[in-house]
Amino acid sequence: LQFFVAGLIVCQISLALLRPGLHDRVILFSVNVVAQMLIVAGTLRLPENSRIVRLWPPIIGLCSLIVIGATTSGLAPALGGFFVITFVYVGLTQSPWTSLWLIPPAAAGWLLLNRPLDHTVLAKLPVALSLWVLLAELLSRVTSQRQADQDRLADQAAHDALTGLRNRRGLEELLDAADVGDAVLFLDLDHFKAVNDLLGHEAGDRVIADLGRIVLAVLRPHDIAVRYGGEEVLILLPATSVSGVETLVRRLRRGWSASHPELTFSA
Repeated sequence: LQFFVAGLIVCQISLALLRPGLHDRVILFSVNVVAQMLIVAGTLRLPENSRIVRLWPPIIGLCSLIVIGATTSGLAPALGGFFVITFVYVGLTQSPWTSLWLIPPAAAGWLLLNRPLDHTVLAKLPVALSLWVLLAELLSRVTSQRQADQDRLADQAAHDALTGLRNRRGLEELLDAADVGDAVLFLDLDHFKAVNDLLGHEAGDRVIADLGRIVLAVLRPHDIAVRYGGEEVLILLPATSVSGVETLVRRLRRGWSASHPELTFSA
């Protein structure tokens, strides 16, 4: 909403310089109030994280320009920058190609604000639309790539590279979030030091990697496994009874014995 606030400030300054009549000022004030109320209402009532709630502010802004263009005249110089601000907002906050949804209301608002229509106005419309969409798409792709890089780095920082399990970063927060009825399971490979001593640390790393793979294979989607130490794994099992934990341990033992019958683990 910061871009819309900034856009409204710019428009108000431009209107002060243009000095529209009382009729136009009343319309602008009324449309502004109604638009802000609709934006707030949509943000509160529409499903969170849905596409429509993310597009709601720019759609309301462009619809406001349509109303203003249909009921006033001579305000195109003051409000023209609002189109750019709207597409910049979409580019910085939405996924690629979202700006295409705004072409119809943007075109309608542009045409109404630039009445009476002539060949010059009609020739400028496709150019303006192309520039707005191009600006939004460039910003959207840069923003999406940056967010993807941040998510990848955050995922790498939170997971152990060898096992694919979470590392101990944030472990205290995970355990603090545990509720009554949850279970915590602790796994420890038996006599693992002997594996390193006899076969070497590279072989020991392969064993630990297999442990992580088998743990991930048997967990439910909402279970959380953490590499607690060298060969130790802690598993948080939400809403799991003792019998449920025992079932999980049996599945782990079957999977583990199939890969490493010579090794055991304690749970």
